[in-house]
Amino acid sequence: MKHKYTKICPYCKTVFTTDKSARKFCRAKCGELYRGQCAPKLSKHLCQRCGHIFAAARKRKFCTKECQGRYMRDIGLIQKTKIKVPVKITLTDAARQSKAEGVTYGTFVRLHKLK
Repeated sequence: MKHKYTKICPYCKTVFTTDKSARKFCRAKCGELYRGQCAPKLSKHLCQRCGHIFAAARKRKFCTKECQGRYMRDIGLIQKTKIKVPVKITLTDAARQSKAEGVTYGTFVRLHKLK
């Protein structure tokens, strides 16, 4: 035996009966319209690049796509300009020279201070 529930639709305020206790709206269209008129709550966030305070429904790190792109470009430039230590000698050349000197590779590296 199914129970009948009498409810009031939150959108159109009509009284309707249903056999499901979880049903809120009299029809699907009322549910879509109700969700469309209920705006999400906005909270304030701080842009990680420019420091601008902006409102958004979800947690965001940047105020605009342009700010996000500039931030990513800046990070890329910083990573590309890391100080690179020049290699004094390649591994194959060191192995070749160690054989020519008649010492092991480890001894050759220690004697010439390649690290």
